[in-house]
Amino acid sequence: MRRDRTILFLAAGVMVVALAPSSASAGVIYLISVNTSSQSGQTGFIDMQFNPGNNTSQFATVAITGFTGGTLEPGLPPPTGAPAGDVSGLLPGTITFDNAQTTNEYTEGIVFGSSLSFLATFNGPAIQTPNGSTGSLFQLDFLNQNGSAFLFTADPAGNNPFDFNVATVALNSDGSTTPTTYPDIGGAHDATVTSAPEPATCLLFLTALTLLSLHRQRQIGVR
Repeated sequence: MRRDRTILFLAAGVMVVALAPSSASAGVIYLISVNTSSQSGQTGFIDMQFNPGNNTSQFATVAITGFTGGTLEPGLPPPTGAPAGDVSGLLPGTITFDNAQTTNEYTEGIVFGSSLSFLATFNGPAIQTPNGSTGSLFQLDFLNQNGSAFLFTADPAGNNPFDFNVATVALNSDGSTTPTTYPDIGGAHDATVTSAPEPATCLLFLTALTLLSLHRQRQIGVR
């Protein structure tokens, strides 16, 4: 009986820790997914940018990880001239941006599948200790093979300032973040941007569930 109580208390303690507010140093993580089925089998480009609002924007970074979907074609020359600015790495590995330059852009060729997804982790002083300076903006868009039109958007000509994007995440002056998705020509939103728990939080939840399961199994065994 005492051991059962110990297991139950441990599970409760782990759950409390998992639900407690995380430290700012962990960053803000979004899972970004895009329905690319309308272009399945076609060649195009994925384009990402992380740019400051102006030269006084507080320093921040974005790390792109866990990219899946489609077939990447790194040999295709990008129509945008990217990579440009402070960006490093190569998909499907980790791409790292910071907002120290006016334009920080990554473009890579891709043969589209039915969908793609990746994690975007925002970090740095603008998240951890915001000073109220102008925010920054992460932008995701797609281009066709010759770069003449944007894809998965209601603004293929790119006439409006942001509507050619499929999704954006604004890093605000107070350190908060605002995700936005944009409709395609038919009015549907091909992208979803959802908050993703930190890996450590997922592990804590799994540990708590394991302990609760052990407690339940012991109860059943006693009966």
